[in-house]
Amino acid sequence: MNKNISVLLAATLISGCSVDFTDTLPDYTGSDVSYIRVENTPHPTPFRIEKQIPAGQCWKSEHAYGITSKVAIIGVKIRTSKYVAGIAPPSTKFANKSFQEYSVQSGYTYSIWWKREVRTMYGMDLGQTYSDSFFASKGHTYEIGSDNNNIVITDLSSEPVEKTKSLPECRFKTSLLGKKQYL
Repeated sequence: MNKNISVLLAATLISGCSVDFTDTLPDYTGSDVSYIRVENTPHPTPFRIEKQIPAGQCWKSEHAYGITSKVAIIGVKIRTSKYVAGIAPPSTKFANKSFQEYSVQSGYTYSIWWKREVRTMYGMDLGQTYSDSFFASKGHTYEIGSDNNNIVITDLSSEPVEKTKSLPECRFKTSLLGKKQYL
């Protein structure tokens, strides 16, 4: 009886696990810095970020990084909060939450997304991607969380926000390993 309970418990824990193998966003060390604080959301897949680098009339991604905890057991992210010096204090919405903080280069637009993976037994992809973006102004702090499935980005600074023209992403093909190859 105890063995059956142990097997059932182990199967439940293993089946409810998710592991993210993407690279973690490195902290930017230049003087033109902005900050982000990302909630460790209960979503089964992690949030991703990519810097949009202008390339003529479109933009290219330098690399996509994971910005939430790498491991979740039954939907609960197990990494504790990560802190960065110089960032604004958390808002009341983030005060009692687990989060990750990063420093990013200002002067660029960053795209944030997470994807719900759903496939039918016939291989059809019914997944959906939820995304938003922001322009990183120097010295500003941005809090990134979710409201149901949607991503919510809040600028904590009281200074005016720079406006930029939104560009489409440059055309690309996806490699067999899921990497973007720009045309």
